[in-house]
Amino acid sequence: MDTVNTAMKAFNLSNELRREVNEFFITTNSTSTLQNELNEFMKRRISQTYRILCSIQIFKKTIQNNHITTHLFRDPSLESSVGYNQDVINNIVKRMDTVLNTPEYVLCSQDEEITTENDEMFFIARGKCKVIVRDKFTDRFEDKNIRTLESGSHFGEISMLYQCNRSATVISINYCTCAKINRQNYNELLQIYPSLNDIVR
Repeated sequence: MDTVNTAMKAFNLSNELRREVNEFFITTNSTSTLQNELNEFMKRRISQTYRILCSIQIFKKTIQNNHITTHLFRDPSLESSVGYNQDVINNIVKRMDTVLNTPEYVLCSQDEEITTENDEMFFIARGKCKVIVRDKFTDRFEDKNIRTLESGSHFGEISMLYQCNRSATVISINYCTCAKINRQNYNELLQIYPSLNDIVR
């Protein structure tokens, strides 16, 4: 923090702007610490059963409202569907990792090359993200905000399906709770639900 304050003083920033930057810096560090603690809690401190129960609590509504996952459900009016639909939720949730993001955090960048570290798709549980596409003109680039993603939305599926570079940049607008599914876990879901690729398309 001392380095940040010294830099802001050198730039002769207003007191109000310094305060806002300080708050953002503290919150960002807190979120990073919280993410580490969450990872420790979810992956090491509790059993698999409790981890799934916690994740269901966080993401159940997202899965029930998402375009992709709702197509995996059976007609809820049928008695036999209750257990099946709960299994769908469990199968998806136990393959998700929870991610906490601060405002203006870049979750993926247009043209980013997919590697084993970032080969994943995302589902938004809380918060909003904006989707930006950069158009190339002869002499310049121009960013266009093409839509806003809210709770229940997903992104990153194009790269997951076609193993191509990211087609857009996605940035959190506010504090955002997301779930991510990596390729290995996606492929496991594909074995359970062979129609998944067609639904995602």
